[in-house]
Amino acid sequence: MITLYRHRRCGKCDLLQEGLEKLVLAHRIGYVDEDGMNSAAVLEDEGDLVEGESAIEAHIECLKAFRAQWQKYQTDACYCDDDGNVE
Repeated sequence: MITLYRHRRCGKCDLLQEGLEKLVLAHRIGYVDEDGMNSAAVLEDEGDLVEGESAIEAHIECLKAFRAQWQKYQTDACYCDDDGNVE
């Protein structure tokens, strides 16, 4: 399960949360006090911690790419690359 721990009054955290919501992946949001963390946001994904807004953005992009690959191959259709080679 993905959990985003964030401060309540953090505009950048709002954008990170929105990015997770757009992925339509199961996730939780945990709110912490301003004194509770060194950075404004920490993402926990299967026990791995990703800290800092830019690192979390990069992780969300990786999740987005993984999700796209996952969805692409969920049918029994044949897929070809741009040169016509079967993937």
